[in-house]
This record gives sequence, C-alpha cells and structure tokens, in this order.
Amino acid sequence: MRPPICAICGKDFGDAGISGDWVSFELTDEEKKYNKKFKEPGFVGHPAGLEWFCDDHLQGAEEYSFLTLKEALPHIQTYEPISIIEPKIPPKSTSWLDRIKSFFRKK
Repeated sequence: MRPPICAICGKDFGDAGISGDWVSFELTDEEKKYNKKFKEPGFVGHPAGLEWFCDDHLQGAEEYSFLTLKEALPHIQTYEPISIIEPKIPPKSTSWLDRIKSFFRKK
C-alpha cells in the first residue's frame, strides 16, 4: 500500500494539518485481474483503482469515482466545486438613449 500522499498535489498526510482519504475508482478488466493477486499469499503492492486525495481534492475525486482513475485524474485536477464558482452576471445593458447621451457628453 502506498503512503497517504495526494495523487494530485503531492501533499503528505503525515504533515501537520493535512488530511484526506482514499477513493476507489472503476476498474478496467486488466486492473481487476491485477487486484486478484492480492488474495495470493505474500503478494504486496498498491491496489489498482484506489488512490489517496487530500481534503482539497477529495470532493472532486469522489464525484468522478464512476470513471477509471486514468480517466478521472484530468477532471479532478481542474475540478471546482459549484459552491466556489462565482456566478457570471451579465453586464447591465445600456439603453440607446443613454448611449447617445454619453456620446455627446463632454469628458
């Protein structure tokens, strides 16, 4: 098993204030075969489709866990929770009369 280090940013959970969890992703047929080896006595390693994520990347990882790890990683790297995305408010439209007034207004 790999030590708890975020797969996206490399933060080590052993450092003060860093925490997170692991997320299990969908497995390819090849990964399923690989993971069967863990049932054999003496086999060691890190299971396929299982990865560590710090708290900053955990929500994105959980939301994309329906994909394989390879498919999910690019999405997790650019993930922004909806709660932190600021709404884009369209600029207030100016009436044609206001535009004409501002054109003739001295600066």
